[in-house]
Amino acid sequence: SSSSSSSSSSSSSPVVALYVPEYRTGGVSWDVLCSQSTDVILFSANVSPDGTVDVLVPKEDVEKASQAAAKYNNKLWLSVGGAGRSNGYKAATSSVVRRSDLIQELLRLASKYARMGVTING
Repeated sequence: SSSSSSSSSSSSSPVVALYVPEYRTGGVSWDVLCSQSTDVILFSANVSPDGTVDVLVPKEDVEKASQAAAKYNNKLWLSVGGAGRSNGYKAATSSVVRRSDLIQELLRLASKYARMGVTING
């Protein structure tokens, strides 16, 4: 019963997620954002029909956000697709091979930066 009480207390912890689109990253203090939140969501990335993912957030901002997330024990998310950036999903998931390529690309991106996960907006 002690394990269920510890899991219920961790699941009831509040989440404060901040959404940062690529056109708003200039001049952002990632330390301030991460010190005042639990999660930071970076928007956005395009999915190409061949399963490649083009990250639109400047690389230096992704790196700075990743470092700050690690420093403050935050979760960093990359939002893939959404707002007209999902056009490649249908082709990228149209076969087992293409789906596998897309999944491998998403895993590669997630493992490239500390504490990064991926959200999909199809």
